[in-house]
Amino acid sequence: MYINQLEIYNFRAFSGKKQEQDENGNIVEKDIRYKFNFVKGLNCIAGHNGIGKSTILAMLGNCGELKKGIATHLNGSQFRGDYKDIIKGKPAHDPKGKVCTLHFSELPSYYNYSETYVERLEFRATFQDNNTRYRLIPVQNEHRITEGKLRWPVYYMGLSRLYPIGESSAVSDTILPKDITNEIKDIYSKIIPSKYDYKTVSKVNISETNKKQGVGVSTEKYSYEANSAGQDNIGQILLSVLSFKKLKEKLGNEYFGGLLLIDEIDASLHPAAQLKLLDYLYNQSQELSLQIIFTSHSINVIEHLIIMKNNKLNVGLVYIDTLRGSLNINFNPTLNYVYNNLTESYNNLNFYEKILLLSEDDVGRDFLQKILEYKQCPNISRLNIADIHFGWEQLVSLVKQDFSSFSKVIIVLDPDLNNNTLYSKLKQMLTGSKYKINEKNSSIFILPGNDYIEKIVWKWFENVEENHPIFFDRNFSENGLGKQNIINNGPYSGHYSSFTDDKKKIKEWYKDVRYYANIALKHIIQEYDEAGQLDEFYNNFNNFLNMLIHKRL
Repeated sequence: MYINQLEIYNFRAFSGKKQEQDENGNIVEKDIRYKFNFVKGLNCIAGHNGIGKSTILAMLGNCGELKKGIATHLNGSQFRGDYKDIIKGKPAHDPKGKVCTLHFSELPSYYNYSETYVERLEFRATFQDNNTRYRLIPVQNEHRITEGKLRWPVYYMGLSRLYPIGESSAVSDTILPKDITNEIKDIYSKIIPSKYDYKTVSKVNISETNKKQGVGVSTEKYSYEANSAGQDNIGQILLSVLSFKKLKEKLGNEYFGGLLLIDEIDASLHPAAQLKLLDYLYNQSQELSLQIIFTSHSINVIEHLIIMKNNKLNVGLVYIDTLRGSLNINFNPTLNYVYNNLTESYNNLNFYEKILLLSEDDVGRDFLQKILEYKQCPNISRLNIADIHFGWEQLVSLVKQDFSSFSKVIIVLDPDLNNNTLYSKLKQMLTGSKYKINEKNSSIFILPGNDYIEKIVWKWFENVEENHPIFFDRNFSENGLGKQNIINNGPYSGHYSSFTDDKKKIKEWYKDVRYYANIALKHIIQEYDEAGQLDEFYNNFNNFLNMLIHKRL
């Protein structure tokens, strides 16, 4: 069973009226129903702060519970979501009455108890205990004559659970069972690799908050008290997933899936761990019939989710914005839409048309982005960097056909075009056109370097000193990544032996280490700058960008 849609009406940010014609032809006002669609697997809710993402999670989690006598989470808490534990109501501001409806799919076809599952369950809001408790309560209907929650396991994880263990004044712990410990250690080491073996996994309680049910992982070199907030976050998420796994084993035929809700899934996690966590959660959502819904602000997370969606995986993205002055709900929007919206600066520049930039692929876009950030380009927000994948010949052929349309578009090509042979071919293709290359008023630019970017990065790693500062970067050191480790697992290792072409080996390797390669790009760019190889490209690029901006103001 899973939630396929949530409707919210007349509640906080999700309120408003619209005019409709009734059956008699009269114009009447009705509440706007804000509808959010979800898939059975992995779902992300994204958008700016204060737009209502946590409210949505609280409403979703309010629908189900399992009594403790049936089963509990591995941390000892109940499988239960309750709106009042997540959102606090105020009588002066929060409404009473019907506020939302949940729609369910794949209802249980067989069960041995007097529970009624319905495709549609409405909730009313009310205050209890002298207006101190604000609750959402299921509404009785002809198919369901109880106000109780559904017999369905729900678990919510919020930021209150991400209190760093090391900052607590008092900690108590319990070693988890061996089978759970071994499974968590195995998954944990894949998401957050370490040069030290993980030894024990503990259930942790801290003094500062009674909601803290953490997970501590200890190695031979440090105890769980040295865990970062991100490490604790991973541990808690893994323990929650394994709790649903154990629940499925225990309930057998009476397990109908469940709902795991995670607020700010990317909190305190570096990008590589975020992506590995998403892959793990997706696989578990399918194996356990577990619907997972989380919130995020991370472009890294959203981009990965969109790639998964494009690969036909069972994932969904709900993006909420106020771009048109009122609440706007987008289902599975493009990455470009999300990026432009999340990175809005909210100044007058937002009202100007952005400058379209075309490049060959995402690797080139990464390199360009790092250069502009390094040079602190003041107009980077004015660029609309298209998410496209073209060979350079296809791209040049395209823009050559229509100079009038593409003369105000910036074209950035990969650095291998600086090679004499390819550069001559490029010049030949542009013969007879008005396009210029790498000049003050040109619109076509070639990134600095003399080879394809993936090879530039690989050669840099091959030649860099073992004590280079990059290997002291936290992202490298915490994962035990040194020069030798990278070389041993490089494009010419056994991992890529199935590829016969060297260029294909290097490109496939780059895909696998893209996060770390982007860190290397920062150092490569700095070296280019120190060698005087960056200024000509950047100055010409920025000059043309400024020219286009001023013409459009």
